[in-house]
Amino acid sequence: MAKKTIIISIIIILAIAISLLFIFNPFKSQEQKICDSGGGDWKQFPNGCVDSCSSKGEDIFCTQVLTMGCDCGEGNCWDGISCV
Repeated sequence: MAKKTIIISIIIILAIAISLLFIFNPFKSQEQKICDSGGGDWKQFPNGCVDSCSSKGEDIFCTQVLTMGCDCGEGNCWDGISCV
């Protein structure tokens, strides 16, 4: 009976630890944390310009490479600190 109690306790502790990792995700990059707090959504883009405000306009050429960046949604762009 004692072994069963120990196994159940270990399973509960592991479940709590895994849940906390998903909630507080210590593996997020600093850029991703800034994006989250700035109102954006961290996602993968098909080019190097991502959703950057500095890449908007004419005569802008973006590299064709998969890049993680901050997505601010339709009509907005990322200025490096927040969505504008």
